[in-house]
Amino acid sequence: MIICNGAPKTGTHLLLKAVYLFGGECKLALHSHNPYPHIYGPEDKHLHITRSPRNVVASWLRFTKIPFTEENYCNTIQYIVDEMSGYISWINDPNTFHIKYEELLTDDKHIKKLAKFIDKELKIKHFKSIWGGTPTFTGGLSIWRDFWTPAMAEKWIDCGGLELETALGYDPNQIWIRKKTS
Repeated sequence: MIICNGAPKTGTHLLLKAVYLFGGECKLALHSHNPYPHIYGPEDKHLHITRSPRNVVASWLRFTKIPFTEENYCNTIQYIVDEMSGYISWINDPNTFHIKYEELLTDDKHIKKLAKFIDKELKIKHFKSIWGGTPTFTGGLSIWRDFWTPAMAEKWIDCGGLELETALGYDPNQIWIRKKTS
């Protein structure tokens, strides 16, 4: 069994879609939100995805249909930091394939690594087919710098957001942009 795991709104549906694109028994992959540790079977292939936590806050607001305001964003930060913190240890688990949401969308070399981990043949149009079409896709990516305010920055720091980003391997100054595919 292939298990696609990550904190809510980090891209677990996108990861599941990436696996489904391999076809065959990959259509039996499971979607989960299991913090570390969680026991999986010895034959299971465990995949874990993370996403820029600042963008997870925005995605959570959109998904829950909470109006996107500075106040609502600030009120949601602590919840997201706490939730995502329970998944950090998956990154270093030796039996887990870890990928960032942004990597999955920006460079096909990461899909090639995924294919190798689950022992599947990569299809030619795999990378081109991954964009959109998941149950939670809203048509675009959240780019935190597009809406960041001083109040959000202060709350982010106070709630441990910078420490979370560092633990997840994110540079707080990085902006992720999807490469164009031909």
